[in-house]
Amino acid sequence: MRKNYRKYKYKNIKLRRRLLSLLLAASLGIGGIALVKHLKHNSKSIDSSLEDEMVDEIDETSLEILGFGDEVVEEPIEYGEQAFETISVPQPVNNFNKGDSVITTSSVNMRLNADKGSFRIGEVPSNVTVDRIAKVGNWDLIRYNNQLAFVCSDYTAETYDYNNEYYTVEEYNDIVRTTSKLYFRVGPSKNEKDICLLGKNEELVVIGKATIFNDQDDIWYLVKYKDKIGFVCADYTRSLKDTLLSQDPNISDLKILNVGYLKSDSNIYNYQGNVIDRVEAYQAVKVLEDKGNEYLVEIGNTIGLVSKDNVKTYSGVFVMVDLSDQKVYLYCNTDMVFESACTTGSDKTPTDVGAFSVYERTNQRYFSEEAQARYMWANFDHGNGFHDAPWEPESKFGSNSYRKRNGSKGCVRLPDEAALFLKDYIKKDTKVLVKK
Repeated sequence: MRKNYRKYKYKNIKLRRRLLSLLLAASLGIGGIALVKHLKHNSKSIDSSLEDEMVDEIDETSLEILGFGDEVVEEPIEYGEQAFETISVPQPVNNFNKGDSVITTSSVNMRLNADKGSFRIGEVPSNVTVDRIAKVGNWDLIRYNNQLAFVCSDYTAETYDYNNEYYTVEEYNDIVRTTSKLYFRVGPSKNEKDICLLGKNEELVVIGKATIFNDQDDIWYLVKYKDKIGFVCADYTRSLKDTLLSQDPNISDLKILNVGYLKSDSNIYNYQGNVIDRVEAYQAVKVLEDKGNEYLVEIGNTIGLVSKDNVKTYSGVFVMVDLSDQKVYLYCNTDMVFESACTTGSDKTPTDVGAFSVYERTNQRYFSEEAQARYMWANFDHGNGFHDAPWEPESKFGSNSYRKRNGSKGCVRLPDEAALFLKDYIKKDTKVLVKK
């Protein structure tokens, strides 16, 4: 589609030259009013023929993504008090602005959310011009090295260079799950670079919706997935908000307000006040709505109402250990930013369920000459903690069958890669939730 864009732009240059020639003739007194009418008629004819030319060059496969072609926005050419019309593009709504460029005035952190307490995912050096996808308050959603992230606009300056000719992004909040495998991309097009391939039933937090200039029926979501921001085609997702609207028509935006756990065994209710589930203490909770004395929560596959008194929420960085799935998750506020397989306690010496805090943190710990934690040791429960385990086969992490007989004495063993990553985030006083 970039090829078509260049041809279109080249034709517009030719059109400008023709317009300037005719305007020069007009300045010499050659039928000014008739000339303006002639120019308007011919400019429409030329633009119409160009659109026909662009469609003729597109094959059937490209027609599936026709809405992602580039569109040139022309400046109005003034003639006396008259001006030719610009090519119109849809205007975004809410507080997301259309894409342009900004230049960094100093080195600036790239973050997952428009918040200084959000997870840091990189850095943009000073004096670098980057694409701005949208503006949210005092934050810019930018694209740098094919990575999307938020940067504080205190450290950027606008360049007024419009360089995103084919879509805008409006703010939109929902939680969706993938209905099949699909690509997670850096832009709302099948031609954009993919970040990764998502599996079926992955949960994605939607923060925006892309409007394609040439095909407003083709919907792409701007989403967060782990420590990345990108786009997915909405056709391959199912909306949690749509599911809940049948029960609560007042829901307009659906987002994760807090993440925490149940302090005690709790009943989960529907909107009619009927018990739909009974959940054990220390299960992870995602708070979706504040309903006064109750929260609308998501606990595993159950969505319903629970008393606020039974919920404890976290803020900042915390770690969740899932004994059933043999996985470790790192959270920053409401965002799950990292996950890894692990090995917890064996059946004879299980890892305790509960809410804890890291009380001791060192870079290594020696068990014996053959067994030693090289990268991290973080105690959170009476001598049990997180550590790497170089003696454990890589393929065995995450295996419940292996854990039953060959698991730890209560510690959470980590692969080297996970230990190297988590050692920068698991510190003294870091909260830890161990759940079944």
